[in-house]
Amino acid sequence: MAQSPWSQGDTREAWTFLLEPDTGDFDTTGLTPSNFAYFMRNMSSGVEIQGTGTFSNPIAASGDNPAQITYQQSSGDVANLGMYRQWIKVTSSSKVQTFDFGVLSIEPT
Repeated sequence: MAQSPWSQGDTREAWTFLLEPDTGDFDTTGLTPSNFAYFMRNMSSGVEIQGTGTFSNPIAASGDNPAQITYQQSSGDVANLGMYRQWIKVTSSSKVQTFDFGVLSIEPT
């Protein structure tokens, strides 16, 4: 499911993010939704915010399918119109890894 463009205030459908590192598969062993954080940076103002939605359902990579995580955005995540750079930061005991998901355009409903 595409995340952009997205209607302002729309929280009906959760986003699924594919976790594809530059090489190999992303190892989800031992990770829980609390290891994930969603961030957005307004491309006009430069203001960065951490999302207040909820992560769920981390799925390990299998065969040709990359690991994935579901994010249910909050009303605050999609309240303001604009163009946002979006990324997920995954923190485990041994490292931090960031996944860039490009631009999210929040548009009038």
